[in-house]
Amino acid sequence: MKRFFQTNVRFSQVFGLLRTFQRQKIFRFQYLGKLLKWCKIDPKMARVVKVNVAPDDSIFTIALHNNRNRREFNRPIDEELERTVSRMISTLNPKKKKPPKKLQKISLNCLSIEAWKQTKFLLINDDHYPVLYNPPIISQIKLSSVPLAGMTMYPRLQFRHSTANESKFTWYRTVHKDFSNLVETDNATECAHHDMNLENSSEWNEVGQSQTYTPSVDDIGHRIGLSVTPGNEKYQANKSHCGVQCGKTVSGSVKAGPNMCIFDERHKLINGRCPNDSVRVVCYNILADCYAETDTAKTLLFPYCSNEFMKIDYRIQLLQKELYGYHSDIIFLQEVDRFVFEDYLSPTMSLQNYASIFGNKQQTNEGGSIFYSRDKFRLVSVENKVLRESLQQDDIHDLVGQLLKNNNTFYHRVISRGSCVLVAVLQSVQFPERYLVVANTHLYFHPQAQHIRLIQMEVILNIVNKKVNELQSADRSLNVSYMVCGDLNSKPRTGLVEYMLTGRIPANHADWYSGGIETYHGTDICLSHDMKFISACGIPRYTNYVAGFSGCLDYIFINPEQFEVEKVLPQPDHKLVISETALPSSICSSDHIAQVVDLRWLPCEGRHS
Repeated sequence: MKRFFQTNVRFSQVFGLLRTFQRQKIFRFQYLGKLLKWCKIDPKMARVVKVNVAPDDSIFTIALHNNRNRREFNRPIDEELERTVSRMISTLNPKKKKPPKKLQKISLNCLSIEAWKQTKFLLINDDHYPVLYNPPIISQIKLSSVPLAGMTMYPRLQFRHSTANESKFTWYRTVHKDFSNLVETDNATECAHHDMNLENSSEWNEVGQSQTYTPSVDDIGHRIGLSVTPGNEKYQANKSHCGVQCGKTVSGSVKAGPNMCIFDERHKLINGRCPNDSVRVVCYNILADCYAETDTAKTLLFPYCSNEFMKIDYRIQLLQKELYGYHSDIIFLQEVDRFVFEDYLSPTMSLQNYASIFGNKQQTNEGGSIFYSRDKFRLVSVENKVLRESLQQDDIHDLVGQLLKNNNTFYHRVISRGSCVLVAVLQSVQFPERYLVVANTHLYFHPQAQHIRLIQMEVILNIVNKKVNELQSADRSLNVSYMVCGDLNSKPRTGLVEYMLTGRIPANHADWYSGGIETYHGTDICLSHDMKFISACGIPRYTNYVAGFSGCLDYIFINPEQFEVEKVLPQPDHKLVISETALPSSICSSDHIAQVVDLRWLPCEGRHS
């Protein structure tokens, strides 16, 4: 078949065949309505044509596979069939620059993509190539290099024209223990089409067929293998289809996990999900990998934590188990790396029926994310607002503008920060008249920047208040609630927390001087708001605990006229927190502690909007 990619391939009657559907031996499309019988091709020969197009793509791909050879054509989505075939002829048989003269009179004005969509097979030099239109494909499949006993394994998967729910999963375990880890490749194609023989019963035993696998202590020392057969409505995973390839990968050797994690006792206090009239909320700074992997983090911030426990491959397993064990309805996360969101959290949380949204900060590779249970909520709208952009562009911050205009130093320090707020409008599934405006943020961190955080929070409250007013103006029958959550980098006695709880911050408050006299705004303007807030989790002793610092920085602010606090999940035992000096550690993936609270919707008729 080597000649397939050389110049002696004959295409002398291509256009006539396409036009008249005659039974020629060179190049044949088979249309619906004039179908020939399927040719039975040996799957091991892997002769197949794959045509791929996504709904928003401007091009489609024709890939000709023969054993380990591949030839690919990228063609415009609106191209006519005649030009597509001409291009294939000139590429595969460059000596023939033009079709034969007698065929140049043939005009094929149908769209090429429509022809391929209806094609069953392609015949080239008596070799049959089944044509698969948008076949299911696994573009990435990976397992942890350090799987831990007791921690559920969630494969990192990327599909095209398929989903995890449409695919078939088979898990394997090595027959013999192997404490040497498999070297993991970053090449997704190699991972997806590796010819590892997981079905060899002398080397592997099948151990499961679900989408996840939780290694036990019996698995310690063994490697775990996974085979995923992708599927979709046309090419179902439980049936054999020539050309549909399964993805295979192998983990490192299973290691013993921690005997007790910082969240284990907290999980025992949770009895399943909340009832329909309640909402369980989690707020958690998960420690971004882009910070944890820096030399500063390893030598100055967290020198007490082993590098092994700082790696994302270890920390993500603890984080996933912790989040799932809370059985929450809404999760607000800060310091979420984009790759952690896309590769780990979003796909694995989806398996638990969570939808997810992400908003990136400026100037960094991390941001905030919101996960909400599809059983409880549906998404109405979402917007990620960079605070400095909103301050400069939106007309709802006039008072802040007046406060800043007298001091250029203060103004430029404020607008040099890339902090953002992720604002979503959620609608209750059980009570469709109830809407919830939620805001998730992570404010600027510097200890001498309370004045900047006050401005940032004022911008956030203006954004949230505008969204609430828009919803109520559009439909007065709606019951609109609101919630502001995040890592505010502010202790309980700071001006920011005072502002949230009292609705007013005077012009001469001490926090306006936190950056020095050169950044004082120098006006008599007092900030104020009419929104009602309480801290749903109260004021814990600390939510962030590292060597040299501990304090309450993370909050879930709610309106007490809209929600009643039913239950605040107690903080973990302090002995566990300091068992390895501070956080993070082998039993906690972050330097923060998740704040968890159960809230009950107050009766609609007794609430004030």
